[in-house]
Amino acid sequence: DLCALAAEDLALPGLTGDAILDSVLFARPALPVSDVLCAGRWVVAGGRHVARDAIARDFRAAMARLSA
Repeated sequence: DLCALAAEDLALPGLTGDAILDSVLFARPALPVSDVLCAGRWVVAGGRHVARDAIARDFRAAMARLSA
């Protein structure tokens, strides 16, 4: 498994070593994830979930059923 962060979105001046990881994980409202590889499959590429369109479609359909 692998998770890559977009370094250009990590405004962490003056931090070094473990402080960088701590700041990225615990002091940000959202992680700037660029790519994720899970069990040999890319699930996020270029900052976008590979199934984003299907997930959004299924969510809209579920919401329509719930509000009907």
